[in-house]
Amino acid sequence: MQRLQVTFSAHCDAYRKKHGHVVQGRCKAILGERGEALGRVCHYVDLNPVRAGMVGIAQLATCRFGSYLRLHRPNERTVWFAARPALTAAGALSDTKKGHTAYAGYLGWIMGEVEAGR
Repeated sequence: MQRLQVTFSAHCDAYRKKHGHVVQGRCKAILGERGEALGRVCHYVDLNPVRAGMVGIAQLATCRFGSYLRLHRPNERTVWFAARPALTAAGALSDTKKGHTAYAGYLGWIMGEVEAGR
């Protein structure tokens, strides 16, 4: 196993022309406070596929690389998934189809503000 890891790391270093851990600096954990700050983190995470250019804002509900899809599919939510922080921070929206539609509009508004440079 060590040989596999060392070989993989050496190939990654050669390809990237860098040295260090393979995932160094790309991933980190941040302890978030409940409330408004956690809601902002949720919005940020939900919009990651749009910012990465994987999908447009209109196709966000179909993107399987993110948590936004789970918002629209309550039966497929994992035990640890909580929709309330994102919905509450977007204007105390309910976890219903109407609330999800309003949240989609809110995320669209955020992206419009970002694109406008505000």
